[in-house]
Amino acid sequence: IQMDFTLEEGFVEGLLFGKHKTQTISAPSDSESNKQVAKSSTRIWSYVITGNSGYSFYNLKGQIDENRLGELENKFNKSIVGWFTTRPYGSPMQPSIREFRVQDQLSRYVAKVTGIETAPLVFALFRSCVESGSTPMHHFKYKFFQSVCPQATSSSSVIKPTLIKII
Repeated sequence: IQMDFTLEEGFVEGLLFGKHKTQTISAPSDSESNKQVAKSSTRIWSYVITGNSGYSFYNLKGQIDENRLGELENKFNKSIVGWFTTRPYGSPMQPSIREFRVQDQLSRYVAKVTGIETAPLVFALFRSCVESGSTPMHHFKYKFFQSVCPQATSSSSVIKPTLIKII
C-alpha cells in the first residue's frame, strides 16, 4: 500500500479485503472456572485503490453507493473488511466527520451482506512525505481504527483506535 501511495498523485483511497474470524476461548479467572470469551480478528489479505480524486464509493455527504461496493466485491471475488484513505503531510491523523459517516454506513453494509453484525470494520489512515535535504528520507505514518455495526438501540457505530499485527 505504501508503494502505491508514493506512485499516485493526490489523495488515494480504497477498500481492504479479507476475512473476519471469531472464536470462543476458555479464559478462567479467579471468580469463574468456565469463563468463555469471544476473541475476534480481521485478516487483511489484499486491497484495491478505488480512486485518487476522492469519493469513489461514497458521495460528498458520505453516503455509500451499495451498487458500486457490490460490483467491486464481485469483480475481485473478495469480502470487504475495511477501507483506507490518505492524508497530506501535516494533516491530523483523525477521522473526519465525513469519514465517520462512511465508516458507519460501510459497517451497516458489511453486516447486511455477511449477516454478521458483530464483525468489526477496519478504517486506516495513511500519510507519507519525502524529507528534502542532502539525504532525503521517505516517512510513512499510519493509524488503524475499527467499528462494529450499531445495534438497534444505537443510532451510529463507535469508531476506536485498534492495534494491528503484521504477519
